Amino acid sequence: MLDALKRLLSRRQGEPDWTMIGTWAQATGYSFKRAREGGFVIEGQAAAGPWRLELGPPSREYIDGPELRMIADVPALPADLQMLVLSRTLALSFERETFARFTDSLQTYADDSAPEEMRWVAMLPKVDVAALGPLRSRFAAVATKPVCVEAWIGGEFGRHLLHATTSLAAGDPPLLLLTNRGRLTLRCELTALDGGVLGGWIGLFEAALQRLPLAIEAARPR
Repeated sequence: MLDALKRLLSRRQGEPDWTMIGTWAQATGYSFKRAREGGFVIEGQAAAGPWRLELGPPSREYIDGPELRMIADVPALPADLQMLVLSRTLALSFERETFARFTDSLQTYADDSAPEEMRWVAMLPKVDVAALGPLRSRFAAVATKPVCVEAWIGGEFGRHLLHATTSLAAGDPPLLLLTNRGRLTLRCELTALDGGVLGGWIGLFEAALQRLPLAIEAARPR
């Protein structure tokens, strides 16, 4: 399936046929449009606010492609509240890459060419493994204020993440969610594509968005 998706996104002749995805999106109440680079964009509205889904070629080296990105601006989110929840395999990969950069005589772990999420794993406080509960075997987390992640990953969001390990993210593809500069972002390597899969990722993202007020409250001075 992954190879077929890669071929679809790399077609040189004509546009990929997103008809079925577009029909599903519009029937579900979302807006749909094709992207110039060969993917597509879907926009929707959750109870917690609007979001944008993008499917296209990978924008990060650690994603083999295709890449699914979801973005939502959250005005109430403190601009300096940085939280990162990611698959444990990806976290370990970042740590190995960071060590390689640090030991390279020409680079350091603070090299700006590294994506921010890789630098965060090296520099931000880690969330205690025990605080991740049932997610601890598949996920890791870092944050400027770890207590905020502990407040964030419970409830429906935590249940969606746990379910994703055996469904949407089965096989352990790269997956992360982060907050930074007043925005929530999800990145993952897509291994299957249909309305049900997209609906699953949208459900996970909306659950993360819905629970952010608890993380914001935990960030307030006591």
